Amino acid sequence: MRWLTMATLRGPVGLNRVYASVANGALSSESWLEALRQGRTFATNGPLLDFSVAGNPIGSTLRLRTRAERVFSARLRSIVPVTTPRLSATGRIARELALGTHRDRLEVSGTLPIGSSGWCLLRAFTARAQYPVLDNFVYATTSPVYVSVRGESRAHPTTRAISRRGSITLLQTTGSYPTGTR
Repeated sequence: MRWLTMATLRGPVGLNRVYASVANGALSSESWLEALRQGRTFATNGPLLDFSVAGNPIGSTLRLRTRAERVFSARLRSIVPVTTPRLSATGRIARELALGTHRDRLEVSGTLPIGSSGWCLLRAFTARAQYPVLDNFVYATTSPVYVSVRGESRAHPTTRAISRRGSITLLQTTGSYPTGTR
């Protein structure tokens, strides 16, 4: 049997992590897995993220009757400098966010125009990693805050195309890594 690795980044085991926001109550394997199932997560090899749209946290669905601008809130903390924090909406860069002098923290709110069903998320990265991140680059991404306008499906055609392209890129990238024995 051949296993396909789903990691495009290099680094020691445990460097790339998923954090899940567990609802108030007892912390347990079950509550963590439920948070994972609900998409209340972010993935990272360093920076810590938090994001919401109109008070709706990561993994939830914002339901709108009409197109509108909605308030977002984004936070980042990192042990190494980050160069590019941005908001993405259904596969497009919705807003570049400005970092302070040290480039290791961000706390900002503003508005996002929402014109159709889809999703919004926060990403942060830098082209090169530096110690103590032992990887090719530094990254973090939240799971989406989903958006449903007038009850329309949030599965936007752009999302499907991005997913398809991302899968192809992932297979090409990981296919070029040395795998040891075959």
